[in-house]
Amino acid sequence: MALLVVASGCGGAASTAPPPARGTDTSVLAQPPADPDDVRLELLNAGAEPRAPLRYDFRAVRAEKTVVDMKMDISGVPTDDRVGEAWVAQPTTRVSSLVEPRQLTPEGDLVYRVVHERADILKDASVDSEVRAQMEAQVKPIVGLPSQATVTPRGIAKRVDVLVPSGASPDHSPTIDALRSEMRQWLTPFPADAVGVGAKWQTTLTVQAKEFRLVEVTTYTLVSRQKSMAVIDFEFDERSPGPQKLTDRRPGSSMTLESHQGHGSGRVTIDFDRLVVHGEKQCERRGCVTLERNGEKFSMSKAFRLKYKFEPLASGATPGSASP
Repeated sequence: MALLVVASGCGGAASTAPPPARGTDTSVLAQPPADPDDVRLELLNAGAEPRAPLRYDFRAVRAEKTVVDMKMDISGVPTDDRVGEAWVAQPTTRVSSLVEPRQLTPEGDLVYRVVHERADILKDASVDSEVRAQMEAQVKPIVGLPSQATVTPRGIAKRVDVLVPSGASPDHSPTIDALRSEMRQWLTPFPADAVGVGAKWQTTLTVQAKEFRLVEVTTYTLVSRQKSMAVIDFEFDERSPGPQKLTDRRPGSSMTLESHQGHGSGRVTIDFDRLVVHGEKQCERRGCVTLERNGEKFSMSKAFRLKYKFEPLASGATPGSASP
């Protein structure tokens, strides 16, 4: 949900319009196949012997449910020296989804679909009822909205599509962008070469939303490996490549994303015959937006600390009721 954080945190609350009606009349808002420069991967260190390629075995992949918890703290007045910042804890957002394989292509790639079945705002932090209502409205459009991706055995997304009803409101563009980004970012791309424990590789990913771009550089380290499983640590930095104009529908107003930067790290445990992973991720993001209205200029800045936990949903579990 990185793009939802950028859109809502730096430019005011995200759209709270109700989701478009769901039905059989759907169309694909397709993101074209990724250009070669969308994801650049460089092997930094092949690691210790013995070495072997890291590859998914899609023949054994089955449908599974997964749950992702996102815990966020917000600081509304970030300072350069970051002394005296007041961080306000937000309730955990819990999203449970069905991940379902659809087709193996002749090239050996997997086409799979993700449907977010529930999105709940937990009651683990005290917030104003209006804030809670805004959070609930922000995640509501993703419920029932299917996404589909084509991924290679190396974990590289070749195509990401979001299926939405025909005539969907433009207000849902941030949600669609967020889903596309999420499906790309949760995949762990593997090097083409054989690697061993201690191997390091780096990816440069350009996340292209409708109105702005983010560049994310991630370094991966292979911590351990068994025949069908690997543990991988990662650390990333992200930034916006300069000021970028955003849409502001208010008459006489314009909005510019002046800056966005983030840093984070995490660990994932990957089964090569499953798409659902165990893992955790934590990061801090800072952004600034300039708003010009009727000849006056205002700057708005926010900072976010986020913690993610993602894992398969245990059989028989109720995703909305448990505490993180």
